[in-house]
Amino acid sequence: MKRIPGLCILFCTFILFHSSCKKENKKVITYYDNSGKMIHEIYTVKADSPGVKDGPYQLFGEDGKLIERRKYRDNKITDTLMKYNTSGRLVELVIFSNGVMNGERKVFNDSGKIMIIEHYRNNEFNGPYFSFYENGNKKEEGQYTLNAMDALWKYYYESGELKEEVYFEDNNENGAYKSYYKSGKIKDVGSFENGKESGNWKTFYENGNLMTETNYSDGQSTGTVMHYDEEGKLMQ
Repeated sequence: MKRIPGLCILFCTFILFHSSCKKENKKVITYYDNSGKMIHEIYTVKADSPGVKDGPYQLFGEDGKLIERRKYRDNKITDTLMKYNTSGRLVELVIFSNGVMNGERKVFNDSGKIMIIEHYRNNEFNGPYFSFYENGNKKEEGQYTLNAMDALWKYYYESGELKEEVYFEDNNENGAYKSYYKSGKIKDVGSFENGKESGNWKTFYENGNLMTETNYSDGQSTGTVMHYDEEGKLMQ
């Protein structure tokens, strides 16, 4: 293919002209007082729109320490928002896009250990959820769908053993329920309907023998409640 010199010159000239006309974002610094020493915010705005944040943003406490870092695009938070405590440790990390939470959020305690991992879609809870004890062991794990607890949720003892399992639907317990002793032996077996106990419920001793048995309707015990001793003998 033949090159056309005239077109090449025209194209190159356009690129140079376009680049030279581009306006850089402007840095803005605000202060807590008029001394010009106690910085409150540092951020950038569009050169032709000083009210529109566009670029990195930093927020400082009155002690001069950084407490928040985020990024803007056309006045909307995007990318990762980070918050810090007075010791400079990260205490919160959230993924944003187009001004709303979209992705993972992590919360840390003051010593830097993770306490919560959750997920968002368009500012609503959506996806896996985990919480942790101070010792780092898992406390809860479950699932959110459209801002509501959903599917199987598990709860743990601080020492790490499974404590409870229950199904949720639209923020209410709905379905099978089990609880456990730290040994792993089953303690309770039952079910929920719209957040209330329903149907047959049994509680067991740690040796596996039945302790109590009753039936529920709409959260209320109905009929006879059976009580047994640890040897399995009916007491009442």
